[in-house]
Amino acid sequence: AGVDCRLFNPSFGGASAAQWCAFLRQGRYRSTKVDVWHLDTAFNDLGSSAGEADATQLLWEEIIRWMRSTSPNCDIILHHMGPSDSAEKIAKRSAFRTRLATTQSNFGGTANGIYIADLADAFSNTSSTDFASTEGAGSKIHPNIVGQRGYAEIIRPVYQSTRFLRNHR
Repeated sequence: AGVDCRLFNPSFGGASAAQWCAFLRQGRYRSTKVDVWHLDTAFNDLGSSAGEADATQLLWEEIIRWMRSTSPNCDIILHHMGPSDSAEKIAKRSAFRTRLATTQSNFGGTANGIYIADLADAFSNTSSTDFASTEGAGSKIHPNIVGQRGYAEIIRPVYQSTRFLRNHR
């Protein structure tokens, strides 16, 4: 039997945490009540310099506080996917993961319904999964047809571990 779950995964192409906060401050989604929020922390934020990355973490935290103000008991999945095809990107991705983990910890971790879905390794340009698109002029980080299935397989356990789904089995 299925589970009735209100999942919200708003997407703004190319949006960073700063753009997300601007949308929320404008009152978008004010009346949205959900069981599970899925927030793509976006590779656009990974490109931030060290000072900007600190500010980005504060923005994620603002977004989480806002999500909890509209849906106090919701689970929140912080989703991350980005390439690691250079030493610079590998270093930035490591710092990005640390900031995600700190954000998760600041809100009580999985015990308080904050989860991380880290797909970066599977979608890395250096992985053998062949999940990432290979368009010549593109970012090579978006899922291709095979990658869509891979994405679902990787993220499914994160959804299954949420408090909401554990309580509705």
